[in-house]
Amino acid sequence: ADRSGDPTLIDDVRARLGALGLRAGGLPEFVATALDGTAVSDEALRGKVVVVDFWATWCGPCVEQIPDLRRIAERHGPDVTMVGVSLDDADMMSTSALRAWVEREGVPGSQLYDGQGWDSRLVRAFGVRQIPFSVVVAADGKLVISDVDDANEEFVVADDAKITRDGKAANLSDLAAGDAV
Repeated sequence: ADRSGDPTLIDDVRARLGALGLRAGGLPEFVATALDGTAVSDEALRGKVVVVDFWATWCGPCVEQIPDLRRIAERHGPDVTMVGVSLDDADMMSTSALRAWVEREGVPGSQLYDGQGWDSRLVRAFGVRQIPFSVVVAADGKLVISDVDDANEEFVVADDAKITRDGKAANLSDLAAGDAV
């Protein structure tokens, strides 16, 4: 039987490939509801530059990255769409508690949360293996930046990416500093 269009198979392959799967396939198909009740989907994000950030309240480096995410949102405004995906588990954090935490900490953008932590379909679809894990997707749907090894600040950058004004590879800090478009 042909399973080439099977979303479960596609998610499994993406999960196994990690960032390489994103680079090859771009933004995965998904539909989710943000903490504010709005629907967020790959369809709605098409044609926009998107930062997708996987994080959790219990992850120190994730929390340390929030000021950079705020600066990206402030500097780039409507030119960059921010989407966060919380890996907090429902056993540890209720939706209302997370909503209050996000508001108190000023986490920018639409925040997605299903309470499934590492078992979330979005984690599998994006091939997330560690957090913080952030990707920047160009308006044409191609992956521009993906964290590979946050400790070493190494990034996978698409060969044809022109995310920075000077043509150099960018990371979230570059976007926050306004050095990238």
